[in-house]
Amino acid sequence: MKGTSQSKPDNKNLMFLFAYLLEWLSGLIVFFIAGEDKRLKFHGMQAIGLGIIAAVLGVILDFVFFPLAGLVGLLIWLYGMYIGYEAYTGKDVKVPVLGDYIKV
Repeated sequence: MKGTSQSKPDNKNLMFLFAYLLEWLSGLIVFFIAGEDKRLKFHGMQAIGLGIIAAVLGVILDFVFFPLAGLVGLLIWLYGMYIGYEAYTGKDVKVPVLGDYIKV
């Protein structure tokens, strides 16, 4: 093969994507297995916060307008996956307001 090299995905970078996959649950797992990695802990905490926000908004919107609850939950999940992808590629994205309160 002529100078072709395939880079294997870094397991640490995959953890950023995993953190936002199930929001609060996977964020909690990532936070505890991150060790001393502050960047990974930050994204774990941010995923937990997004999951809590999605759950609270879901409960509130269930009483107000049921179909809107599912749509908002999906949009928050997609936003979390975007943040996870950006972190996977090396760019950190802070959730407005929530990211300012997270200290690790």
